[in-house]
Amino acid sequence: MTAGLTIPVTSTTAEAFGATILEAPKAVPTGRNMLVRHPDQTRVEYVEHRDKHPADMLP
Repeated sequence: MTAGLTIPVTSTTAEAFGATILEAPKAVPTGRNMLVRHPDQTRVEYVEHRDKHPADMLP
């Protein structure tokens, strides 16, 4: 996945590449997250923090 994309865009992209969304994007205390199983069966939790550190922001 490409850094800087929001979780809804990432979930659409993940499905397009054959991944399965195990837990849909949802609000959590720190921002949003989702759980994805990639085609090779790797499970990945994607997190989008609400309050990003300025050093983590892309230009």
